Amino acid sequence: MASLALEGGGDDPDCWPSMHLPSDSDIAIIRALLRWGEFKCQRSLEHIKSLDLPLVNGMLSATASMAGRIGLHNWVDSIIQYCGPLTASIDKFLAHQLLSTLAFALDEQSRHTESGRVRGMEERIQELEHHVEELHSMLLDEVRSKNQLSQELNHAQMMTNDASSIAGKLEEELELLQRTLLERQEAITKGLNNEIADLEEQLDASNRQCERLHRENIALEAKLKQTEQKLMWSMLFLTVRTHHGVKAIRSYTAKA
Repeated sequence: MASLALEGGGDDPDCWPSMHLPSDSDIAIIRALLRWGEFKCQRSLEHIKSLDLPLVNGMLSATASMAGRIGLHNWVDSIIQYCGPLTASIDKFLAHQLLSTLAFALDEQSRHTESGRVRGMEERIQELEHHVEELHSMLLDEVRSKNQLSQELNHAQMMTNDASSIAGKLEEELELLQRTLLERQEAITKGLNNEIADLEEQLDASNRQCERLHRENIALEAKLKQTEQKLMWSMLFLTVRTHHGVKAIRSYTAKA
């Protein structure tokens, strides 16, 4: 990666700046810069940890383990998240790791020769490159996982849309069925109401006819009584007349 080379040189180690020990002022500036970076990155680390992201937590743990092996603590494990995008974070992480390795080599100058420091830096660079490969692999796994999750979400969304469409059709059919049932009920109710009205009219007519027949019956009974009385008087009158006729006939016969 481009950031693996120090500023002022390319990928060729021969182009890198001299590894001779700088002055005390340069070392103080580097240490001050590292302390400032420690403060900034520590705040970023606290924010990132509060998000509780599995991939980031794994990366931070791996970085802390690497930092512990080279004698750096507290702030190195947060540099990977100092920048926003993950690739830029890895570049920043490697750049700061190289600076930290340089500072560590300067602190250990009394125990190492120039060639030993170069070999130590090369070993650390190899470790960092290996760690970057691991991080890149983890990133690819995370991207694949996110893509798979996105596909599953899209499939679930399609199923939800289909279910919504089916539910909408069922609701329309239910509304149509309810309207049809209501219309049929109204038609049946209207027909029954008409039949009931006709029966009520027929019942009223029958009641009126019954009352008329009752009145006619009363009138006929009264007329029948009058007729019976007249008949009784007529029979009585005929009986009397017959009796007188018989007596007259007997009297006439006796005289003769």
